[in-house]
Amino acid sequence: MMLLPASFYSAAVVILSWITGSLNQPKVKRAASIALINAFCNTPNIWGSYLYFAAPRYLVAFLVLLAASAGAIIMATVTRIYLGRQNRKMDSGQDAGKSGPTAAQIAAGFRYIL
Repeated sequence: MMLLPASFYSAAVVILSWITGSLNQPKVKRAASIALINAFCNTPNIWGSYLYFAAPRYLVAFLVLLAASAGAIIMATVTRIYLGRQNRKMDSGQDAGKSGPTAAQIAAGFRYIL
């Protein structure tokens, strides 16, 4: 019962470090993105405690935590596939698009962290 809620704290830190390593925008946009991601990752601290209302079986809370875990696994997999495709585009010399790395970043060896 105590392991699943506690795992969200470590997962938020890992996701935040992975995403910050993959951001390639200017410093202002990167700082705003990191703040937004950090705020979003910490919202379960606010609403999560209200899910534990039916002792001794916290069915609603555990279903929400299970769904959030499954969603996080799916989104991490989708993000990894997307970043892998972006790395292959850069390796083949294709343009990564408007939100992709600049030519200077590519010349310096920028790669998305998988």
